Amino acid sequence: MNRRFALLILLLVLLPTLAGAERRPDLVIVHTNDLHAHYRSFPARDGALRGGVARIATRIEALRAEHGERLLYLDAGDLFVGTPFYHFYRGSLGMAVLTAMGCDAMALGNHELDDGPVSFLRAAVGRPFAVLCANLDWADGTPLLPADARLSAGGLDIAVVGLVTDELPELVPCVARGELVVAAPATALRRWLAADRPAADLTIALSHCGLGQDRETAAAVGAPPLFIGGHSHSFVEAGERVGAVTICQAGASGYVLGVIECFRLPDGGWDFAPRLEPVTADWPEDPVVASLVAEAGRLVDREMEIALADLPEAFPALDKDSRPDPLGILVADLMRRRGGADLGLQNIGGYRGHLPAGTVTRGRLFELLPFDNLLLRLDLRGADLQALFDHLAANHAGGRFGQIAGGSYRIADGRAEDVRVGGASLDPAASYTLVTADFLYKGGDGYGFLQAATRVDTVPGLARDLLEARLRESPPPRPGDFAPNFLVAD
Repeated sequence: MNRRFALLILLLVLLPTLAGAERRPDLVIVHTNDLHAHYRSFPARDGALRGGVARIATRIEALRAEHGERLLYLDAGDLFVGTPFYHFYRGSLGMAVLTAMGCDAMALGNHELDDGPVSFLRAAVGRPFAVLCANLDWADGTPLLPADARLSAGGLDIAVVGLVTDELPELVPCVARGELVVAAPATALRRWLAADRPAADLTIALSHCGLGQDRETAAAVGAPPLFIGGHSHSFVEAGERVGAVTICQAGASGYVLGVIECFRLPDGGWDFAPRLEPVTADWPEDPVVASLVAEAGRLVDREMEIALADLPEAFPALDKDSRPDPLGILVADLMRRRGGADLGLQNIGGYRGHLPAGTVTRGRLFELLPFDNLLLRLDLRGADLQALFDHLAANHAGGRFGQIAGGSYRIADGRAEDVRVGGASLDPAASYTLVTADFLYKGGDGYGFLQAATRVDTVPGLARDLLEARLRESPPPRPGDFAPNFLVAD
């Protein structure tokens, strides 16, 4: 009897586990975000091969074979800009890649608008998947894109609504100029939820707003139950709960693939089981997608495989938002020298990745400095420069920080102290010159105060061109060549 009783107890303990093992999801969502034209696999900092849309496509097809019509593929924006592929093909190749991968819907990202809305719409013509945004209109109030799409999967009716960050005026020139008008995501989402439309089995917010803004929107609105996000490049390993809302995001550049198993509850609600799957060289490449990328890459490679230099030391660009970064200082100093200015400023969002030791190719520079921003030489009063240094201090350890060359300062209580230019203390009444990207002058990253400049001149060349010319010179630059440009007070 004791043995039978023990077996009965064991069965009762295992029964929920056995039932869970047989539980099949009612819907499976695979998701990507912030691919940034990273169509090929690439070496990570540890040297291991990561990413690649052909590998992701293989995994999606395997999941589609397993789950059939219950699978959806969603992308949360910033497909454009980040590698030489974009410079050669602009957005058309990215749209072709998502089509070949079987994408069902995509959110508009801020970088989709870098070349203006007409360029984006031209690239999107004829794509078979929906591109969505509920909170961005033309100046006359006409929506730029559809707010939502209704998708069918596994016999379910799925409503997907697109959202983009309301920081667009600081990120995109056409929004800063007023050609397009963005609304707060929470405001637009409330309005969309309140509209009279047929009920869906599941509603999803496909958001390019960043993890922080998704948290705020989810807390303020409390719906829909699932946010699939992008913009902040956050690796949300198993989803994040904010009240009744689950938020997911899959890093950037195709390092990982997001997979969400969705289980319908008896009361009509949903239980989500998100995970991130590393995209490694162990995943084979889908031949169709691999062929598309290879064909497009032939033209790119002719220009981008040109070797520029052999670097004896790497410029790792680690913690560039919180520590003096030799790579950012190098680029800022090249700007300063080209413009014959007192100072150079490189925002940390304007350079991506790092420079490894060894051979550096032209393609590496296009990945490092992917934006074709004009360089401007600004005449500024010392008092306006103090505002610049205070902005840097206030944004220390944040995405709006920048690396400066030709000056130094100390950060104390969120302000800049002991500001020096060329070794001398900053004189509020004196006139100084600064070279930086037109993106910042136009208000990007909150630098709109630079428009106090009393004179603005264009500096020839792009930051990428200046860095290429420097790498071709001898001796090559080393991180130790660049003294720290700021310190943080204890």
